[in-house]
Amino acid sequence: MKDTFARIMDVLVETINFIVLSYLLCSAALSFNQSMLYILFFASAVWLTSKYWDRLKSLIMNQGIRVCVLMGSFLILVLIMYFGGYLSSTLASFRH
Repeated sequence: MKDTFARIMDVLVETINFIVLSYLLCSAALSFNQSMLYILFFASAVWLTSKYWDRLKSLIMNQGIRVCVLMGSFLILVLIMYFGGYLSSTLASFRH
């Protein structure tokens, strides 16, 4: 029982972290879509997704549930991006 609760909490924390970090990386990629920095942010988002999938593999043994959690995370991310928009950012120099 304790092990199941701990796994559920781990999945919940990992999912929240994945959604927040993916939102920030997607926002950065969209902000710099005309720059070479786009490649860096996009590659980081792909890397984050693979790490999240590996973590889900270690926490959830049933592949069907694992896929549902991943798709649910993507759905939440898309809904946040659609209804909330993305954070617009620019490069700024430290010199005045």
